[in-house]
Amino acid sequence: MEKYVSHLQRGLLDTFRKILAEEYSSARKSVHKNNVRALEQYIAQEAARLRVMNEKNSVDNRISGYIELMEYLSKAHKQLETK
Repeated sequence: MEKYVSHLQRGLLDTFRKILAEEYSSARKSVHKNNVRALEQYIAQEAARLRVMNEKNSVDNRISGYIELMEYLSKAHKQLETK
């Protein structure tokens, strides 16, 4: 049962990575070109703070981190998007 749960968690983590990559790509395209670097820096700093890439961090914590990071990306995108 543990292997099955672990497998599902890894699948969920991979899904979050893919969704985040698509959202990030979309955000980069919709912000003014002068704000792309700022968006990149904001997201990189938040990802580091949440430790979503750190494999020593538990899968559950990384999943929670991806959820927070997606919310953060959405807020940053709204602040920097081209009006």
